[in-house]
Amino acid sequence: MTSIGAVSMLNPTDACICGPHCPFQRSTLKWALALKYIWKSMTSKTHIPEVQQSKTYQALILAVQTPNKSDEDMARSCAELRLLANTLGIDVMGLETQRRASDSSTLIMGKGKLREVARLTGGPGVDGELAEELEEDDFEDDDLEEDDFGAFHANDEDADSDAISPGDINLILVDADLAPRQQRVLQAALGVEVMDRSAVILRIFEQRAQTRESRLEVEIARLRYEMPRLRDSNTGDDRHGGGGGISGRGGRGHSNLELARQHSRDRLSELRRELAEIQATESARREQRSDTFQAVLVGYTNAGKSTLMRGLTGSDVLVEDKLFATLGTTVRRIDPPTKPQILISDTVGFITNLPHELVASFRSTLDEARDAQLQIIVVDASDSQWKDQLRVTRETLASIDASEIPQQIVFNKIDRLDEDALKRLDLEIWSLGITDALKISGHSDAGLAELRASIIQAQEDAMSKATLLIPFKMGRIIGEMHENARIMEEKYTAEGTSVHFLALPRFIERWEGMLRP
Repeated sequence: MTSIGAVSMLNPTDACICGPHCPFQRSTLKWALALKYIWKSMTSKTHIPEVQQSKTYQALILAVQTPNKSDEDMARSCAELRLLANTLGIDVMGLETQRRASDSSTLIMGKGKLREVARLTGGPGVDGELAEELEEDDFEDDDLEEDDFGAFHANDEDADSDAISPGDINLILVDADLAPRQQRVLQAALGVEVMDRSAVILRIFEQRAQTRESRLEVEIARLRYEMPRLRDSNTGDDRHGGGGGISGRGGRGHSNLELARQHSRDRLSELRRELAEIQATESARREQRSDTFQAVLVGYTNAGKSTLMRGLTGSDVLVEDKLFATLGTTVRRIDPPTKPQILISDTVGFITNLPHELVASFRSTLDEARDAQLQIIVVDASDSQWKDQLRVTRETLASIDASEIPQQIVFNKIDRLDEDALKRLDLEIWSLGITDALKISGHSDAGLAELRASIIQAQEDAMSKATLLIPFKMGRIIGEMHENARIMEEKYTAEGTSVHFLALPRFIERWEGMLRP
């Protein structure tokens, strides 16, 4: 790692809430890291760059602090965007921030701030032809003074303003979701590719998608994101079709923009049809599994769900210390197996401001969380922002109507905490009114055993006690009971076998129905 400038050394009490090693400090958000990173070349039809080994970019984050965003929220969001960029193999050279009344104006930031950024990108700024195109409303809030930027002013004297040389930056990451016009104007002003937060997350999903279903879901989300951003590639009268044919009449034909939009709509329809077929098959599989108790692992991305999945089932699911290492849903039987058996599902991780295109596309994947009998909410106890991540997880579950299912909160990665940190964690858990949480490490046999016991107890809580007399001629029911119930006692009588057992209510109803005359 190469240092690109000085970050002021502050008293530990002034350190950012993200931790002592976070580049953000309370007195300044000016930070600098430098590592090479790679992207694939851009095509004329995509707004989401792809990884290319032969080209190196230098990225800068732009962020706006609005009145409803606290200093802590600002730092957290920017730090998370940096982690998202790192997941793509990108490291960020710096950050430019500004406090404004809103981020809805076309320019996002003031003209002065954009001139500073344009100096780093080699872009023209908002002068010349671009200034003539913009309207007065596009310069909203442009009269803010630098002193109004507050805790997130990036130009403090103790920061090295010359850390990044003019022309060094050739990629801009915006910590917000940009409207198509905002993105286009920023690219014109700065002269480099501009990606907003949603584009970065979409690109990660594109890289991570492994199954056919997840690839379809990601492509649908990408098309929904890009269609509003399509612009005519020719400003003249370059049109295709029309003016001919056997009738000799024809119309004006179709512009490049119209053709591109039609192509995107056709492709979207095709993808949705194919996805619907896959989802119908998967829905049938879920229906087949509905007779089996199922626990689903949910939580913020990189909370350790896949590690727990591997520990509970012995499966070889991918385990990586990266954001969104898992996109598809994996379902495995708990191991050692139980009677009746228990299925464990691993799902895609959540994140703050997950693009709505992805929420819509991955709804079928998230249905695992809605159809399960137990949600295991996994929280990274070593992350200082775990409370916000727990909130995001709960909000996401509520958005898919899956918040009423029994839940078990699991604080994972406690092996990373010292004794004092564990005491603070206990106090914070107590302050939230959480009384039955587990505190474990996914790498500990004892922790996995504790979680396994909790899942088995949840299965037992979902079952009911019953006693049935099974005639000898209906011994098939006894076989089903041994597969789908927990037998507590069997007695042989003259009329048949009396079985005292625990089972899910639907099995009890099924067997009672089979015994009715």
